Amino acid sequence: LAVGVITDSVFHYNADAVEEGGCAHEEAKKLGLGMFYVCLIACSLCFIGYTCMHWTYPKDRRRQVELRRKGFASKKAIDAIDAPGLSGVNNCDSPGVREL
Repeated sequence: LAVGVITDSVFHYNADAVEEGGCAHEEAKKLGLGMFYVCLIACSLCFIGYTCMHWTYPKDRRRQVELRRKGFASKKAIDAIDAPGLSGVNNCDSPGVREL
């Protein structure tokens, strides 16, 4: 859809100029440019997004690890207060649960 819109509105592609079995070099060039710019814009947006995530990921990861550690510590404290004899039963020490 984007290729068609860009090719028609920006490069003024004329579909009638291409005859069946014929070759219209100028129209092929316009169509190729439309495809190029759509791909360029999409890849540029992905590049910008992934670059931003690359810069923010370490800080976000540290924050999540700290929050999880605080959450696990407070949950263990609450479990110990609620059921002193069962403090190890309902926490993340069970098999299959990993702390990040």
